[in-house]
Amino acid sequence: MANPFSSRFTRPGALAYRYRAVADDATVESKGRGDFVARWIQTLRRYRFGLIVGPHGTGKSTLLHDVTPELQSEFPGGQWVQLTGDPRAGFFERLQKRRENARSVLRVQRQVAAGGVLVVDGGEQLSTWARFRLRRRIRTAQQFCLMTAHRDLVGFTVIHRTRADENVIRELLRELLKQHPAAESCFQIDSHDPGRLIIRVPDGSNQIVALDQVTDVRELWSQLYDVVGRAAVTTEIPCSEN
Repeated sequence: MANPFSSRFTRPGALAYRYRAVADDATVESKGRGDFVARWIQTLRRYRFGLIVGPHGTGKSTLLHDVTPELQSEFPGGQWVQLTGDPRAGFFERLQKRRENARSVLRVQRQVAAGGVLVVDGGEQLSTWARFRLRRRIRTAQQFCLMTAHRDLVGFTVIHRTRADENVIRELLRELLKQHPAAESCFQIDSHDPGRLIIRVPDGSNQIVALDQVTDVRELWSQLYDVVGRAAVTTEIPCSEN
């Protein structure tokens, strides 16, 4: 069986971003995605430098993928760059990586058309100085910039804050398991307490995950991926990698 928690099914773009479930105001609840996206595109136009903020694994990249059609339509000629960094790396390795990220961003920025948007996924991987230089170049070129980051960044207006949400996690779990019913034998949402996910371990015991305590959904998918993989090996059920 295919593992429903492999990157093929859980990577950004594979799952739709849940707007209504994590709405922080009544407007999104009443009018839905279209009005929400229109409002924050308007904010990006007004302030030029927009930011999507949230902890690891809370849907920032998923949101970016979901609004790509609107970004391409409203800011034609844009470009996208994804930055990475290893928090376990030493000081000099992190410094070198930040320099590489700065060069990559400036190289991509030169390809953005006037009026286009530069999307930077992982803005905290740039130094404060690199972000300052980038803002100056973007303003001069009459471009726009939309970043994701784990924290607020100087010079960028927060457009949206993402967060892990118990209702969203439960909804995504049901969607993934509905598409892969063979994996349902590994999990059960507690009928008495829907905030608890029961994981059936091959040795016959159960593990409990409190969904309201999950802060990194990506990490949860990784954990559940391993559970399905171990169950497939124990029961000799073929489980593909993706």
